[in-house]
Amino acid sequence: MTLRYLLLLGCLYGSVLSAQTKFEHEQRLPAADVPETARSFVAGLGPDSKVRWYKETNERDTTIEAKTKRRGRWHSIEFHRWGALEDVEIKIPYDSIPVATRDSICNQLYRQTERFRVAKTQVQYSGPLDAVQRAVLRNDTETVTVRYELVVKAETDAGFELLEFLFDAAGTQLDRATVVFRNTDHLDY
Repeated sequence: MTLRYLLLLGCLYGSVLSAQTKFEHEQRLPAADVPETARSFVAGLGPDSKVRWYKETNERDTTIEAKTKRRGRWHSIEFHRWGALEDVEIKIPYDSIPVATRDSICNQLYRQTERFRVAKTQVQYSGPLDAVQRAVLRNDTETVTVRYELVVKAETDAGFELLEFLFDAAGTQLDRATVVFRNTDHLDY
């Protein structure tokens, strides 16, 4: 009985830990290896600069990601391996988030950290292909899901950490993960 309890507790604890960390590995990908549906969607957005393609591997899945600049803002367009759109993330200034949403986000960050600094903010659009395209091209966000992804340098009970948060359009926290950096095979000086 005790052994079963310990095994169950170990499994639960292990799953909680894996859900709270984020590890990503990006590797350049030739455009020829990208599904045509993904290439044509990105071309339809009219990027200002060269599109760089990556294969991104994390603890759950492998995806394809396009990174480019459009109208002076960095865009990250993520697809499933077979070319179906996952979401579009656009780097934005933190203070461009609506005030009520930003206040809700701030309150939650203050409750979870001793102090913090927002290092990166992205607005995330997901939904049907044509609706996401309209959101990116014309800022028509009525038929897409809008979320905000923040990378935050924070002091917590565990010390200083780099955290990634995901919030919905109202500022309700959907996810929190500690960013884990890959080990390097060489010494960093």
